[in-house]
Amino acid sequence: MEITMGMFMWFYKQCRVYFAIQLGWCVWISLFLLVLVLALRQIFQKRTFLRGMLWGVFLLTPFAGRLELFYDENPIARIFLRWHVFCVRHPVAGDLYLAGMAVSAFLIFRRRVKLARLVGEMEQRPWGGRKIFVNREPATPYAIGALRPKIVIPAVMLERLDGEELRTVILHERTHVRLGHLWVYLLWDILRVILWPNIFLSLSMKFLKKDMEDICDRAVMQRGGLTSYEYGNVLLKSVKLLRSEQAPESLAAFAGERDYRELRRRFQKVAEHTPYRKGRTALMCVMGGLLLAGALFGIRQASFPKYTEMAGISLVDQKGNYFFLPPSSELDRAFRADGSRIYLNRDAFKEVLRENEIPEQTEGFWIGFDAYMKMPGIGDTPNVIYVDYSGDQPDLEIPYKDGQKTFFACMFKYFV
Repeated sequence: MEITMGMFMWFYKQCRVYFAIQLGWCVWISLFLLVLVLALRQIFQKRTFLRGMLWGVFLLTPFAGRLELFYDENPIARIFLRWHVFCVRHPVAGDLYLAGMAVSAFLIFRRRVKLARLVGEMEQRPWGGRKIFVNREPATPYAIGALRPKIVIPAVMLERLDGEELRTVILHERTHVRLGHLWVYLLWDILRVILWPNIFLSLSMKFLKKDMEDICDRAVMQRGGLTSYEYGNVLLKSVKLLRSEQAPESLAAFAGERDYRELRRRFQKVAEHTPYRKGRTALMCVMGGLLLAGALFGIRQASFPKYTEMAGISLVDQKGNYFFLPPSSELDRAFRADGSRIYLNRDAFKEVLRENEIPEQTEGFWIGFDAYMKMPGIGDTPNVIYVDYSGDQPDLEIPYKDGQKTFFACMFKYFV
């Protein structure tokens, strides 16, 4: 497949409009979902696992930009359609959106890279058959790395907590890893990048982390066989140790809370802990996953396909006038393309022009064929060739290079 800079620029220009339209709609959808999730969190304050599962609804957001309902005849759809028209008329909107994604990705993932490098330089100690990274700074314990998780524990805790207390702290971080919370945070960062105009996604991350911490606390207490008193004592001792090494106003626990009210809320949650049924919780997670999969399937069914082949051909005469020749049996007899050559029957073509009230062509014209649509107004006509019509031969046979066989044309049509 041929690859040139010109083809790449064509690919970029197509994608900038196509993605800006879809992601712009997704931003509005994410705003609605965020309001819904934050409201439901208040309703289900005492349902720890259900609160955490609510955030999974955001996985639907990036797939909702191709919904056909955005083109329905109703006032809400007209609002979305204005964004479509704006992006088509002002392609620079796509440039700005993609630039915003690039800047957001740099700012968000730069911190991840810097933290990974910092952890890589830390001392490593074996503990429980695994390596623990030792942080000389009095910072809260944490786990990083979705693919290769690493647990970081401050030296002050390793030195001053007894074996059972340290086991609880490390178990807490391992539980974060085991429950997939590192993946949750990574996916949330990706959402923050692709939906960057919705700054509330960044602001609401603290609520996401609160819910993940509450889930982790309950799982650790049940898994470790700890009472609320025992777990609360470890939490409180951790706070005191870190406070003794930090500024007096600093408070920190396993997940890094620095606000007294939040720490008090967490202690209250620990005090109210009651054992949960693992089977029922697992069933609830499975049901939530099935609902999410069903919603994704429904979105796909209600969305435009990857592309839709457009029958018929377009014609542009020497004066620049555009005409469309709809599919018909007469057109099939007049025009045929096999991927390397087109075949044009003059007599049949004249009849097609006459049926469509198009002036007969005498010198030459451009024809476009094999067109397809990704979304209304977004697509491509990959094959446009000039037909010299000045001769008198009854049949024309013209070689051409199939534009759909180039690398970027295939990428845009089949994979974007």
